[in-house]
Amino acid sequence: MQTHLTNSLDSSTADTLTNVKNVQDYFQFLLGYEVVSTSAGYYLQVGKIEDPIGWILHVSVIRSQLEVAIETIVPLLVKENVSFKVAVNSEIAKLLLDGSLGYTNLGKVICIYPRNEGDALSLAKKLISITQNFSGPDIPTDFNLLGVVFTCHGTLKEKVPFAMPKGMLWPFDDIKPCSGVTPSKLLNQRYKPIAVIKPDAKGRVMRGIYMQKIFLIKPCLIKEGKKHMWADDEARDIQTRLQWQKEVHDDLEGIVSIPKVIDLFMEHEDMYLVMEFIKGVSLDKIISEINRGDSWFKLPLKGKLALIDYILRIIVIIENMHRHGYVHRDISPANFLIDKNNKIHLIDLELSYSLKARKPLPPYKLGTSGFMSPEQQAIEVPTILEDIYGLGALMVLFFTGLPPIKFDTSHRNKLEKCLHFFTRSSLLSCMISSCMDHCAQYRPPLSAIQATIERYRLEIQKNIPDQNKQAYLEKPDHDAILELIDGAIKGLGDPIMMTTDKLWSSLSIQSDNWIGTEQVERTYLCGIYSGLSGVLYFLAQAKMAGFDIGTCLEGYTNSWEYIQEKYLGLLSEVGPGLCEGAAGIALSINSGLEAELLPREERQFAYLSRCFEQTSKQLDVSTGVAGQGLALLRCSRWLGKVGCESRINQYVNILLSLQLKDGSWPVTIPGRNGVITGFAFGIAGIISFLMEYLTYEEEANVISAVIKGLKWLTRQSIKKSDTYFWNTTSKSKEIDNWSLLEGVPGIIKCYLKAYEYFKDPLYKNITKGALSELPSFPVRINFTQARGLSGLGEIYIEAYKVLKEECWNQRAAWIAGTIQHCAIRTEKGYPYWSLDAGNNPVADFMIGTTGIIHFLMRYVSSKMIGHPFFSYK
Repeated sequence: MQTHLTNSLDSSTADTLTNVKNVQDYFQFLLGYEVVSTSAGYYLQVGKIEDPIGWILHVSVIRSQLEVAIETIVPLLVKENVSFKVAVNSEIAKLLLDGSLGYTNLGKVICIYPRNEGDALSLAKKLISITQNFSGPDIPTDFNLLGVVFTCHGTLKEKVPFAMPKGMLWPFDDIKPCSGVTPSKLLNQRYKPIAVIKPDAKGRVMRGIYMQKIFLIKPCLIKEGKKHMWADDEARDIQTRLQWQKEVHDDLEGIVSIPKVIDLFMEHEDMYLVMEFIKGVSLDKIISEINRGDSWFKLPLKGKLALIDYILRIIVIIENMHRHGYVHRDISPANFLIDKNNKIHLIDLELSYSLKARKPLPPYKLGTSGFMSPEQQAIEVPTILEDIYGLGALMVLFFTGLPPIKFDTSHRNKLEKCLHFFTRSSLLSCMISSCMDHCAQYRPPLSAIQATIERYRLEIQKNIPDQNKQAYLEKPDHDAILELIDGAIKGLGDPIMMTTDKLWSSLSIQSDNWIGTEQVERTYLCGIYSGLSGVLYFLAQAKMAGFDIGTCLEGYTNSWEYIQEKYLGLLSEVGPGLCEGAAGIALSINSGLEAELLPREERQFAYLSRCFEQTSKQLDVSTGVAGQGLALLRCSRWLGKVGCESRINQYVNILLSLQLKDGSWPVTIPGRNGVITGFAFGIAGIISFLMEYLTYEEEANVISAVIKGLKWLTRQSIKKSDTYFWNTTSKSKEIDNWSLLEGVPGIIKCYLKAYEYFKDPLYKNITKGALSELPSFPVRINFTQARGLSGLGEIYIEAYKVLKEECWNQRAAWIAGTIQHCAIRTEKGYPYWSLDAGNNPVADFMIGTTGIIHFLMRYVSSKMIGHPFFSYK
């Protein structure tokens, strides 16, 4: 069950829409026509939309023409007394036109609902007449009547492509017969697409073949530009960009290594740019294959030299572009391709700017988040200093393993210190931070950057140690971490985290096969994994650990009231599970009672009991009885023996009765072969619950089941020398060394608990062997509890606690230091962390900010705060 705040939007535009708060650009305009509009998602709605919905008319108009179009169309709609919807404002209209709010919403900036078929035909004719001078992208769900006027039927409004409803008459024959265009198998009679490399609303990128000569077929790359897509305020669209890209390629051919342009042509109003196909691997993949999740200073010399060689060659490429009068403006790893001969090719030059011709002006917007200079974001006239910033951002990725979006780049000195933590080189950190100086005039020239890198290469070849290296072998400053925690908790009340309703929203990521990019949905959820329960759980833990949560109390109260109102009466829809369901809500209630944030009264105890009324049909921790059992054990204090015993026995008996002879349980996931080994959905989680049960009630049959389960899990391990690791299922070859929920760290947690309970040296050896297989100084873009550094850090803390060996505490210290040096500040100075490449922070526990803070709290106060989901015994 979800309560939606917005619908889908591309992750790169999620921040944009989030910041459009209650803006109603066209509300007052509509009032001028004496019509009252109401909010309807992305639209302002006038009139009542009858159900069932018949034929709908849509008008698609590029952003620069939208206001004039509304001024032209709305008077007609008011006169005709027809119900309609208009995009709330110009920013929402832009997102609708770009396909960023879902492919099925593309282009629908004005939606009109005629009363019947006759009205639909009459109104369509009038709309076509008054919109002849407007332009707009095609609407993929609709049939184009003429110009910018489209139609579809209400029963098929989300079907792609448009198809005439069966058994229904076409009412628009007077305008255009309903006949589809049969797409040709060949483009321009010689190019055949064979695979879509990147689906995109503005136009696909395809691999194809073409007849170069008789009997000579060559591969090619085909970039499609759909008509009027991505039109900016100057009415320049994706086709204009493709034309510009051809011009740049033609001018730079032979100067830098770029794909050769073969053809540029129009077909069915869409444009196609055909280039030679270069088979290769993107630079970001090369970087990740070399560093393999470990820090720069831990890389072998061979790996370091390989990466440095790439940087030096990229500098030469950029220098050649500058020499011939171009600024690249999108220096990101995705735009460099490495072929089988290790040659670097530059791709995607559509953002480039010609210094000689001073065009395009204004320069094209966008770029790659984290790699754009402040002046590029401000759309100033480009200079080569934009590329110096982009090169510095690229070197951040090279030398830290993290994208620049993970760092606060607003202060040069602070950035230098943070980079030094990862590189342990004063020379590198100073040079990179100077490249990313927000004052462009202080950035060094390419020649100085090249000289610095060459000097550094000589130093590491001679093994000259950095003078300050030893300082970063020390643990992070305890007081600094406490200050960071305090600020981050206060920051949970900042608008970047909290909605105007004083609630914490979550991101729900959807896939759109037509657009090709992930769609991000802002919603209110109830889960402990993602949602309000997880935030409430965390705040209670923070309060009990002695941290000030005063700035979050209003949010806590509102969130608890929201859960009561929206979810506690509909627990059958929520589901009984731990991560996203009722058992997770129970954990948040339990922690609220423990921290005295919720009153200890019968009503709360009744809520707790209600959360366990359903028994899951699954077995795992995330959705099944094992997760319910973990939550119930934590809540037993309030429910008492009578209220708890029968339910917990039911969970245990279900698991005992379904354990297979080989010691496993039938836990599988559709689409994945074999039994799941990990914590959230697999065997390790079930065993962990049964061991947690043993700390409350020792029973011989449960002990026997645990030992059988551990034997099965041990048989699934892959042993190399003294190390251990596991595939994600009993039949897969996939290894996940990062995920607490699905990978090796969660299995390690299981063996730690086994050694803690049984004191069997075998479990200790397996635990240490599995831990030693993980990176000692791990680097990962994901900082979260579920699949990132915070969850791994919690395992290292547990290992130090159980095994009493300092090396695991040092690993936790490294992760704490990583998080400390990657803190970004809000406008009010509160720290938060970029959770992905789109910088969409959320407060969620397992996949958001509160889980990161929880790890930091455990790092400084492990005796007061236990591992999530387990008791503190």
